Amino acid sequence: MMTNIEFVNKAKDIAENYKTLYIKGCFGSPMNNTNKKRYCNNNDYNKKPERTKMIQNASSDTFGFDCVCLIKGILWGWCGKANATYGGASYLANGVPDVGADAIMNYCINVSTDFSKIEVGEIVHMKGHVGIYIGNGLVVECTPAMQNKVQITAVGNIGPKEGYKTRTWLNHGKLKYVDYQTISTRTPSEYPYKITIPKGTDLYNKDGIKYKNPCSKDRVVTVQGMYNGMLEIYGETFNPHVVYCYENNVNSSNKKYPYEATIPKGTILYNQDKKKYKNACLKDRKVTVQGESNGMLKVYGDTFNPHIVYCDINSIK
Repeated sequence: MMTNIEFVNKAKDIAENYKTLYIKGCFGSPMNNTNKKRYCNNNDYNKKPERTKMIQNASSDTFGFDCVCLIKGILWGWCGKANATYGGASYLANGVPDVGADAIMNYCINVSTDFSKIEVGEIVHMKGHVGIYIGNGLVVECTPAMQNKVQITAVGNIGPKEGYKTRTWLNHGKLKYVDYQTISTRTPSEYPYKITIPKGTDLYNKDGIKYKNPCSKDRVVTVQGMYNGMLEIYGETFNPHVVYCYENNVNSSNKKYPYEATIPKGTILYNQDKKKYKNACLKDRKVTVQGESNGMLKVYGDTFNPHIVYCDINSIK
C-alpha cells in the first residue's frame, strides 16, 4: 500500500515536473495522436470545441488528468511513461475502484469539516471536485480553472498563501487505499535520540525504496533526523549503517500498556501477519491497547471476532 508520503511526493512531482492538461476522464495518458482522438470524443465536456482544441494542440509529452483521475492514476501506478497508453497506470490496480469525485469520499475514513488537524495525504473535497493535501496549507489539484492543469493551490479553510491561488473546500478524509504515516513534529535541536525499532519494521533507502528484508529483531538505534518524511536512523548492526523508516513504525510512545482507547468507525483491521480483514471497524469501539507488534497496535475488544486484532498506530483516538 502506498504511504501518504509517497502519495504526496508523486502528486507534487506531477504538478512541478510534468506538462499536464485538464482532460475529463483521463488518468495520465500521454497526448499522442491515438490518445488525442480517444479523449476528444470520450465525453461531452471534452467534445466542446474549446476543449477539443486544447487537446489537439497539446504536445506529445503532455499528460492528461482530471481531479479524481489524478488520485486514481497515482494509486494505479502512474509513473510518467510517455510510451504507455496510461502513462504507466494500470486500470483498477491495487484494488482501487474507478469512482467519481463525490463517490471517492465514501472510501475515506475520519471525514471532517474541521481543517485544523488535517493530515498530509488526505483527500480534500467539495461538490464535484477533489484534491490531495500536501501539507503547509497547500493542495495538489487538477482543474480547468486557474492554470488548466495539475497545480498547487492554497487551502482557504486554513488561510491564503502568497504566490498561490486559493480554494475553500467542504471536507476532508483519509483514503483507505493510502497508509497514513506520522509526520514528525520534533525540532532539529531534539536530534539525535535513541529509539527501538520493532522486529518486522520495513526499512528504506534514501530514495524511499524498500529493502527486501525488514528489521530482523527489535533493535535500539539512533535517530539522526528526518528526510523526505522518514526517520533517518543509524544502527551498528545494519548494512548499510544508515537506513530510513516511518515514525509510526517505531516504539517512541510514552504511553504505558495496557490503556483504554477508541477505534473510529471505518478503521482498517489486520491479523498479526499484517493481513487485512475483509470488513473494517463497523462503528466507534472502546478497546484495550495491549502493546505494539510489527509496527501496529495490538488491541483487545470484547465485540471483535477474534477478540485481538491489529490496527495502524494513527487509528487510535
